Amino acid sequence: MTTPASLRLLAAAVASALLAACGGGGTPAGSTATTAAATATSGAQVAAGTITGFGSVIVDGVRYDDAGATVKSEDDAASPRTVSLSDLKLGMQVEVKADDAGRATLVTISSEVLGRIASISTTGFTVAGQDVRISTDPASPTVYEGVAGLSGLAVNDLVEVHGTRDAAGAVLASRVERKDPAATVSIRVVGTVAGLDATAQSFRLGGLTVRWDAATRLLPTGIAPADGQRVAVWTDAAIGADGTVLAKSIVVRRSGLANNDAARIGGLVRSLDFGSKRFKVDGVDVDASAASFAKGTASDLAD
Repeated sequence: MTTPASLRLLAAAVASALLAACGGGGTPAGSTATTAAATATSGAQVAAGTITGFGSVIVDGVRYDDAGATVKSEDDAASPRTVSLSDLKLGMQVEVKADDAGRATLVTISSEVLGRIASISTTGFTVAGQDVRISTDPASPTVYEGVAGLSGLAVNDLVEVHGTRDAAGAVLASRVERKDPAATVSIRVVGTVAGLDATAQSFRLGGLTVRWDAATRLLPTGIAPADGQRVAVWTDAAIGADGTVLAKSIVVRRSGLANNDAARIGGLVRSLDFGSKRFKVDGVDVDASAASFAKGTASDLAD
């Protein structure tokens, strides 16, 4: 994806959110939140990050008026389903589209991984080939639903995990929800394409090999998978013994950002070039060379 020039410039104005993200934290629920209107431009606003509070919806410490918002959940990113405001929960990863007054028009819930737990350790677990780490940071601990904590989870539990990727590609979980064991099992993984084999029509997302065929929905229309793309993969097919799964849909993320859209991106800093102050957050290229920093300085940036 080519990042719009307006997004690169706006990153300078929101560097404080990025600095907080590099430590893996967010604004705790109950903290003072700024309003989205305070940073509005003449265009729409787009924010991607973690729900850190309510009273309207607060994403990485920024409050958006959600009274008129449509809420969607995208287990299958190719076919998001409409849900209600009550389905928004603390720790969820969301994308908010808002008008220039900070009024949310669309809130999309976007988990990082959905599937059955394959193994558990003292620091996390593996699901759908993805390593998941639990946060014990008192400022931003992992939120649980359906289970009290990591010790209550078991192999084969169906879980939905929200979070951001660290430098090693593991998911630092902001939320873990254990689902109804009787629910229809589907698999969702959001991650960065690696090891693309165009002939075999396959690529890797962490420890999962994803295949596609003529029946797989590839969106946006006409796009083809490529190394470095951030994609959302969904299927109701089982993962094979060799760690391979056939995707029913593959959606390339963040292809719709446009010039004149104000953007806030929350997540862990990755691929940092300290000299040029360029890095990635949630798969988006950020140029912070002309940024002003709050809650730290440029020297605090780190993968």
